[in-house]
Amino acid sequence: MESTSNKVTPLQAWNLVTSIKLHFEGKLDAVKYRFSMKSLSAQAFEARKDRYFFEKLARRHSEFNECLWYVSANVMAGKKWIGSMNEEPYIELRAYHESMQYRFSQEIKSVVERFSDFDDMLEANHRLDGVRPPPILAAYSQDKVSIHGLAILQTLTGFLDREMPKVNDPLGLWTEHSLKARKYAQLLARELHIPTYRQIVIDAFTSKDS
Repeated sequence: MESTSNKVTPLQAWNLVTSIKLHFEGKLDAVKYRFSMKSLSAQAFEARKDRYFFEKLARRHSEFNECLWYVSANVMAGKKWIGSMNEEPYIELRAYHESMQYRFSQEIKSVVERFSDFDDMLEANHRLDGVRPPPILAAYSQDKVSIHGLAILQTLTGFLDREMPKVNDPLGLWTEHSLKARKYAQLLARELHIPTYRQIVIDAFTSKDS
C-alpha cells in the first residue's frame, strides 16, 4: 500500500490505522508489510459502521506520509481508536520533525550535560537488586529526554534491542517505554539521514571532552 504520491483512500486509511496500532503493540511489523493487511478487504470496510471516520481521515490527511504520521502521533499519545484521534498529537510531532536536526542537536547537548559517557547511558545497569534499564531510558520516563530523541538514538545504535532483554522489569513499565521507542524508530529510519545524526552525537560528546 505504501506510496508517497498517490492520495490515501478510506480503505487505505483503515489499513494504516490498523497496521500502525498493531505495530506499536508489537504484533506487526508495519514497515515490512508496507502498512497494509490482506485481511482488511474493501467488502469488510463497507460493512463497518465507523467507516465515516476513515473517510474523514483520508480527506483531511490525503498524502501518505502525512496520514502515517498523523495516525502514529495519535497512537503514541494513547489515542488508538480512530474516533478519538485529533490534530494535537500530530501538530506536536510535526513541529519536531520540521526542525528535527536542530531539535535533536539541542537535545543531545542537554544529554551530554547529564551523562558523562555515551556508552554508559545506553547500557543496562547491573545492581545488587537486579539489572536496571539504560539511564537514557530512565531519563525519558522522567521527561528529561523526548520520545523523538530516544527513538533517534535507537535508530543509530539499536541499544534497546541489545540491552532490554537483560533488564528486570516485573511491572512491564520499561518494556512498554522501550517498545514505543523501538517501533517509532522503525518508522523514523525510513526518513533519517543516519550519517548526519550520527555526526551530531559524535560532535556533542567529543566537544565535551575537548
